[in-house]
Amino acid sequence: MRPIKLTLDWFGPYEHAEIDFTKLADAPLFLISGKTGSGKTTIFDGMSYALFDQTSGQERDATSMRSDFASPDDYTQVAFEFEHRHRHYQVIRQPKQLHTKRGGGVTEKGASVELTVFDVEGHEVDQVTRKKQADDMILELLKMNANQFSQIVLLPQGKFRQFLVAPSDDKAAILRQLFHTQLYVDWAEQLRTAQKQANQALRDQQTAIQRDVSDLIWTEPNQQAIDTGTVGKTTSELIELANQQQTDWKGQQATLDQKIIQVQQRVNQLIQQTERELQTTRMFDQRDQQTRQLAELTDQADQMKKRQRLVDQLDWIQQRAPEYTQLVQLTDDMDQMKQQLRQMDQTKRQLEPELLQLRNQRRELTDQQPQIDQTTANRVRLESLVASYQRVDELNQELKSQRQRVETLTKNLKACQDEQQAVQNQSVKVQARLDQSDQLHHDQTVTVTRQHQLERLMDQAMLVQEQKKNQQQLTLLVQQKQVEVDQADEQFQAANQAFEAINQRWIQSQIAVLSQQLAPGTPCPVCGSTEHPYPAVTTVQSVTEAEVKVARQTSDQANQLLTTAKAQLQDYQAQCQQIQTKLTSDQDQLADQLTMVTLESVAPELVIKRLTEEQNQVQATLSHLTQQLDQLDQDRQVKQQLQVKVTELTTTINQLQEQLQKAEQLQSATQATLTTVQEKLPAEFQTAGDLQVEIQRLKAVVAGHDAKLESVTEQGNKLQMQLTELTSQIKLTQNQLTDNQKKADDLRNQLHAAVVATFNVTDEAAHDQFVTGYEQLDRLAELRQAVTAYQQHCTEVQNRLTELNQQLTDRQRPDGEATKLARQAADTELTQLRAEEGDLKMQITQNERRLNRIVAGMNRQEEELTHQRELGELADVMNGNSDYSKLGLERYVLQTYLQRILVAANDQLLKLTNGRYQFDLDTGEASSKKRAGLEINVYDDNVGETRSVHTLSGGESFIAALALALALGEVIQAETGSIDVEALFIDEGFGSLDQDALNTALHSLETVEGQHRMIGIISHVSELQDQVPTQLQVISDGDGRSRVTIQTEF
Repeated sequence: MRPIKLTLDWFGPYEHAEIDFTKLADAPLFLISGKTGSGKTTIFDGMSYALFDQTSGQERDATSMRSDFASPDDYTQVAFEFEHRHRHYQVIRQPKQLHTKRGGGVTEKGASVELTVFDVEGHEVDQVTRKKQADDMILELLKMNANQFSQIVLLPQGKFRQFLVAPSDDKAAILRQLFHTQLYVDWAEQLRTAQKQANQALRDQQTAIQRDVSDLIWTEPNQQAIDTGTVGKTTSELIELANQQQTDWKGQQATLDQKIIQVQQRVNQLIQQTERELQTTRMFDQRDQQTRQLAELTDQADQMKKRQRLVDQLDWIQQRAPEYTQLVQLTDDMDQMKQQLRQMDQTKRQLEPELLQLRNQRRELTDQQPQIDQTTANRVRLESLVASYQRVDELNQELKSQRQRVETLTKNLKACQDEQQAVQNQSVKVQARLDQSDQLHHDQTVTVTRQHQLERLMDQAMLVQEQKKNQQQLTLLVQQKQVEVDQADEQFQAANQAFEAINQRWIQSQIAVLSQQLAPGTPCPVCGSTEHPYPAVTTVQSVTEAEVKVARQTSDQANQLLTTAKAQLQDYQAQCQQIQTKLTSDQDQLADQLTMVTLESVAPELVIKRLTEEQNQVQATLSHLTQQLDQLDQDRQVKQQLQVKVTELTTTINQLQEQLQKAEQLQSATQATLTTVQEKLPAEFQTAGDLQVEIQRLKAVVAGHDAKLESVTEQGNKLQMQLTELTSQIKLTQNQLTDNQKKADDLRNQLHAAVVATFNVTDEAAHDQFVTGYEQLDRLAELRQAVTAYQQHCTEVQNRLTELNQQLTDRQRPDGEATKLARQAADTELTQLRAEEGDLKMQITQNERRLNRIVAGMNRQEEELTHQRELGELADVMNGNSDYSKLGLERYVLQTYLQRILVAANDQLLKLTNGRYQFDLDTGEASSKKRAGLEINVYDDNVGETRSVHTLSGGESFIAALALALALGEVIQAETGSIDVEALFIDEGFGSLDQDALNTALHSLETVEGQHRMIGIISHVSELQDQVPTQLQVISDGDGRSRVTIQTEF
């Protein structure tokens, strides 16, 4: 990727800056110069923002990069052009920002991006405007993200000089972040955790085995033997003894099972005998019960005979019931007929006077017919005048409508004229408010600018507050870490003294052991003498080599903890100092900015509160101004609407005046026609309505007479027909009544004679006898069922009694007490045997279950022991705790990455130093220690020796750091697969060089340019401005603005 052009509009301190990198391509290197804070690094921020929507280092977001002096009319944007693989690319980004909206006021404009691709001839071949699509396309094109771009293109030279001489732990922290090796640390920690878990699992397994061993059940002799130590000294012996005891118990269980079978058979025989005796006893009881039931049934025989006679009587009555029902029905029918005859006779007497009255009315109506004929003639005459009167009414209606229209037009004309005057007055008032628009827009711009200033000040104040909080926390951490260092030092001293003491005892014990093993003539390993008249004798308590090893490990661990605590303390102290320096700088900057907004007199602890109050006040002012400007937008629309309204009202007034003149003329013509028609009509009727009323009255008289005559005639005919039908119905009903009376008498005599003959009763009692039986017919089924059930029950009892007598022939009632006692004794014996067998079986089962767990646990313990040993060895190797190497896996991987960096750096360093120096990774004994392995040496060809990088001079250190920085970029590019970037920016790092070192550094950078990379130095050192002719000069104008100029020669 080769940069072509960078354009910054209202970005940081730049109002408009255009940087043409093609003008700098021919120079070996160029200088980006300017005062501190003028905006040199902002140029690289612009490149990073255009490509990745992030500033370099991600310390500032894109929104905050908008120029403080930008107005709502100005667009903040960055345009970056570059070439890659013979194609030209242009990226234009705009952050989220406030901008003037159409009609006044401001609105928030969202972030946007535009990526355009051109071919070799400059023709556009593609354009992307969606953010995600553009970001993905750039990432796919460059094969790097924002962080990697900053690491490859922008070299913080001072930081690489620190990296060059930093201890291994500091290098490890940086390389871990660059090459993402934290996973190896996590892996090693997981293995360490797994090792602890395996150790705990072994301990838990052993505890479970011992618990099961202690829970084994023993016979009393075996328990005594175990308690006295005669047997069971080991777990294996206890298992063997338990298995033998299990065999003995299983033999005893078999004997008990045989006894249980025998006793169970005897119990079964007794149960069968008891059941037979019980069955015989039940049969004797049933015979006694049946005998009693038969006697009770015999006592009920007379009552059942009475019920049978009643059933027979009710059966006869049920057969004659239809005749009685017919008789009752005939009697009811005759009663109804008599009632109907009385009603019809009464109705006939009422209808005869009504018919006579209707005949008299019809005669009177017929006599009035001549008068009705005269009325009809008058109606016809009046109907001939209806058309003339209707014409008068029509003319009156037209005249009324025309008068109303004239009045309406007059009112509308007056209303339009009044509305026109009111609209003109309102338009004058609206125009007066619109004249204030320019002042309101100016006030809004000033208020928005102050709002942005206050927001930045609030961010800065919150940052200062957060830094104060962080400083307090770090100070507390430093104090706590100092306590930990003191405690770790005390623990190390104690552990080291303990190790020295136990080690000394071990040496003395070894000397004593060796002295006892000296043979005559063998040289003493201490003094060399071949004679040993007085072998050394020691009273020191013997110490094993394992105890010495444990003490040494304890001492080493305490030393490691002490070293770690000291390193962390130094790190916290350095962070605390950095935060203090940053806090002082930010507080000074905040004070300067507060002065710019006239808040310099605010106490530091009240800054945030005062800024919040100012923000609230500014927000309220801005809201009020926005409301006023919104009202102006509405006023402009109202102004246009009012102008249109005036025009429309003028047209309407002219139209209304013309319509009013025509309506008045039409009204005069209609009035003249009405007068002419009215002169030809009679005076007795004023209107057509009056005439119609008279006509309708005459029609009503004639219609009333005709309707009344028709009604009277129709009613008379109907009454005559009703009287005829009623007379016929009375005669028919009287005949039916006579017939029914004869049938009822015959049926009553027949039924009476049958009852007297059947029941042998008197004539007077016959009716009551039949009616009483008839009323009891609903009980017939119940009575018959009771008699039948009684007869069946008698038969069943007699049959069962006969059967029992036959079965109990030659039998006596048994006595079951002896059998009951024998069974109880057998049950008791069986219960005792089963209890003994259950206890023995439970002991066998429990011991067998425990023995299985013990054996399985011992087998698993052996497997887990092997796994724990292998896991421990792997964890020790991963964490650098093995006897073979103290270098952990992550440190080994970092060492490999560093070796690759040094190999790549040697290509640069040999060129930059004319073959004198080359990097060499320290591989001495110290490099294999756990917290080492990343120390860097240099081989000096002039003296033929390897020495530490700490011995390099300032200029040599700069060259070495430059080579290391370039190599790191190359390795990162190779690791991530990103493209070559034909540009390199070195940020500061030159201020600490003397003149000779500065000359060496410039010569080195010119040599690097041979790789066809564009080299830019970002620095404010004045000596560089005198030695580098090609310069990108950032000039600050003193009002927060900066501009860029390109100088190609002195």
